[in-house]
Parts: sequence; C-alpha cells; structure tokens
Amino acid sequence: MTAETARTDVASVLIVDDNPVNLQVLTGMLRQAGWRPRPVTGGRLGLQAARNEPPDLILLDVNMPGMNGYEVCEQLKADARLADIPVIFVSALGEMLDKMRGFQVGGVDYITKPFQLDEVKARVSAHLELRRQRRELQASYDKLRESERLRDSLVHMIVHDLRSPLAAISAYLELLKEEAKEKLGTETQEDVANAMRATRNMVRMINGILDVSKMEAQMMKLDLRECDLVQVVAQSLEDLGSLVGTRNLAFDRPAEPARVVADQEIVSRIVQNFLANALRFTPGGGEIRVGIVVEAKHMRVFVADTGPGVPPDFRDSIFDKFSQVTGSSTDRSRTTGLGLAFCKMAVEAHGGRIGVDSELGQGSTFWFTLPRPES
Repeated sequence: MTAETARTDVASVLIVDDNPVNLQVLTGMLRQAGWRPRPVTGGRLGLQAARNEPPDLILLDVNMPGMNGYEVCEQLKADARLADIPVIFVSALGEMLDKMRGFQVGGVDYITKPFQLDEVKARVSAHLELRRQRRELQASYDKLRESERLRDSLVHMIVHDLRSPLAAISAYLELLKEEAKEKLGTETQEDVANAMRATRNMVRMINGILDVSKMEAQMMKLDLRECDLVQVVAQSLEDLGSLVGTRNLAFDRPAEPARVVADQEIVSRIVQNFLANALRFTPGGGEIRVGIVVEAKHMRVFVADTGPGVPPDFRDSIFDKFSQVTGSSTDRSRTTGLGLAFCKMAVEAHGGRIGVDSELGQGSTFWFTLPRPES
C-alpha cells in the first residue's frame, strides 16, 4: 500500500474555528486518534476547503467573524456534493435555542465549549461510523437496483422473443382444429382445445409482463377520453361470460351514467383482471357481484366474490409483482402473478385508488376508483 493510498483511507475531519488554541487542541486530538485533521480559521475558508476536497466530517464553530457557523452549514446543505457530510457544532453558545437552530440548519450534533476531548472524540467516532454505514447501505442499494435493472432487461428480452413462437403455435393449433376436426376423436379434439386455451393463457401472461414493464418505465401512454363505466364494465362481463359456468354473476348498475375520463381499453382490462381473479377462486354455485358506485368526486367499481378470502397480512402486498398469498393451513399457496400489479399501476396512472376488503372464509371485494370529470 502506498502512502497516498493509506492517506485516502483515513477519514478527514475539517475543523472550522477562529480560535487558534481550539484548532491546535482539536487537531492534535484528531491526529492522535488516527484521523486526518484539516484546520481552517474562518467560515468562508471552511466552505472553500469543503468544496475543494469534501471531508468526511466537519467540526464547526458558531461565533466567527464574517460568516458564522449557522450560515456555513446552510450553504453546505444547499450543495448537493456536500449535503450529506455530518456537521458537529462546537460552540460556547449553550442555550437550548442555539442548539435547536444548529439542528434546524442541518447539524447532526452539538458540543458546548469548554469541551472535553474524550467527548469530542466519542462523538466524532460515532458520526463517522454512521456515515460509513450509510455509504455501505447506499452502495448495496445501488448494486441491488442495478441487478434488478439487468434482470428486468433480460426477462423483458426473453419474454418479448417468446411471443413469435407462441403466435405460431396458436396458429397451427387453429389450423389443426379446423382441418382435422373430422378425423380427430372427441378426446383428441378436447386435447387440442385445452392446448389452445393454455397457449392463450401464456400469451396473456407474456402481455402482462410486457405491460407491467411499460407501466414501470412510464412508456404506456393512456388514451384518455370521456366514457361511460357502465358500458365498459358490461362489455368486460360479456367478454368473460363463457367462463362463469355454474357461478351466479350479478351486475349492480347505477341509476345514472357513470362518466369518467379514462383509457377505455385499459379500464376494461382492469375489470377483466378483477373478474378473472374472482372466477378463479369462487367455487361452482358461488356468487360474484360486480357494481359501480357513484361518489361525490369518484366512480367506484368493485368485484365481490364468495371465495376463500385474503389473509390480513397479504392485503397490502397482493398488488405487488408475483405476490404469493397463503390462506389457511388447508388452503394452497397461490400467486397473483402480474394481473393485479398491472391493475394497481394502471389505476394510479389514472389518478385513482385501488384496494381489497376481505375476510377469511367470507370472500373478497376488490375495488378501484377513478376521478369524475370536473363540471
């Protein structure tokens, strides 16, 4: 290790005080403790020294001619390069108001003169350690974010490339269904139909991943137009009507038009996601109720089911990507995939809110609101 490398590994402490005796005493203490002291005799000089070479910590006197310590600290905190440097005030002003002002302008600690060297050393050591830990935490966070970015880019690339072969599989299955249906037995025809449904599900999953990525990157533009939620919801129910089976489905329509300014296609997909979720977890003979409530400033759309319900611990995270919800001990774990994550991003992009009300064993009500147009 060179002398220059060793020097940069040692924490530097800038001491700003117009009293030469204080500077000498603090410099000796810091050097003895293994730190690198940098003494300056005034506020402006201290500010310039910090800008030329940002220190790891600053010991700052308050009463100095020209520019006092409070003013120095305010300018330090206004500079993005210097804002995170911990500032410890060392002052003969010991009143509570003086200390409060020190904290208000951004100081992390306040030592009253005449000071004890052991106290100064202990506080400098504590704040240097805190800063080291913050830096390590920020470095870990930055590394994690970069790893997430690379992972998301890879997933996006793979998923995007999967669309073409899946489209080909779907097309060939359609041809097989039409051209060979006379030659295929009933069981084989059902197998082909199941393969087509599985392929469509995979395409929906891929589109969901790509849509969530677009939402996260703010690349999905909303086509905002005034529309009637009643018509949007009714069309969504009609599109999924064949999947209702033996469940009872009801639509509570408001007496008046439910007009909002929204992207009609996106809102339709939100409703379809809610309804598909309800169909998935509501057993045959159960009830699903879809409704629209006209509120003072919002329109509220809900989908209520009689499924197993969502445990309290999962109600906040259920709209996260790939959230997995575990019910009772006899209930299997089930992932919500990306459908609800897309719904949350889409609703919030419209300026609305989303949530779920649920009780175990008594079903769930998923809801979202959209702002009403101003009169």
